[in-house]
Amino acid sequence: MGKQFWGEALNYVVYMLNQTGTSGVLGKTPNELWFGKKAEIRYFKSFGAEVYVHIPKVKRRKLDPKARKGIFIGYDENIKGYRVFSLKKEK
Repeated sequence: MGKQFWGEALNYVVYMLNQTGTSGVLGKTPNELWFGKKAEIRYFKSFGAEVYVHIPKVKRRKLDPKARKGIFIGYDENIKGYRVFSLKKEK
């Protein structure tokens, strides 16, 4: 991956450390201290993994593709969702 994704990679690392890293309290992660529950690690994705983004039915026609290829670059800060770099649109 190119240098343009270094900022995204840093955000990803910080997110992962907050979810699974250590804190000043023995045996607790920062996420546990803040929200009171353990992180769901089964939903974690690898940075730079190839993913497919679903295209809603209202934005496609009958024979159009149902998904678009992209690269996973992190988690959204404001909503529960993923950040994906679209290979087709290059954004």
